[in-house]
Amino acid sequence: CDEILLMFHKNMDKVGPGRVGYHNELIVDKDVKDSFDLSINPKEAVENAEYTAIKDYLDQLKIVANNYIKKFPYCNEYSPWGINDYINIQWYKPNGGFKKWHTERNCATMPHSSRHLVWMTFLNDVNDGGGTMFYHQDYIVKPKKGKTVFFPAAYTHVHKGEISETEHKYILTGWLWWK
Repeated sequence: CDEILLMFHKNMDKVGPGRVGYHNELIVDKDVKDSFDLSINPKEAVENAEYTAIKDYLDQLKIVANNYIKKFPYCNEYSPWGINDYINIQWYKPNGGFKKWHTERNCATMPHSSRHLVWMTFLNDVNDGGGTMFYHQDYIVKPKKGKTVFFPAAYTHVHKGEISETEHKYILTGWLWWK
């Protein structure tokens, strides 16, 4: 986590405001998502020495995905899936966050309709809020450095960020797509 954060801050020239998707268009709407994001092509991360921490992370993510399959074997029954798009490091300053309830498969058009699972790793501890709230489960995942969460991209897992008024929050996140 520390190496990924160091890499993130070394690449501030590539960091931009967080965007949200509306009708196949990505826009900045700080009332919905107030963040600073670095998108990384996972294929480039494997080949670029600057992104060694991401390559190592992706190797560990495969282990976590295999554990998820063991716990929920039917997630693997219908079609192959894997990382098929950019992954994102997101930095939420105090009072920032993804403030609106949402799902990751929020429409029937591509690419959203191909999202199978979501993964998110907390890159730092946050003690004043900063969790991820799940609506239907009435549950908040507390941010602990290194904790990785997998969940379905569908309506069953509507979620949003719990805002911290005092602390910064960093996550590494992305989707596992039907291929």
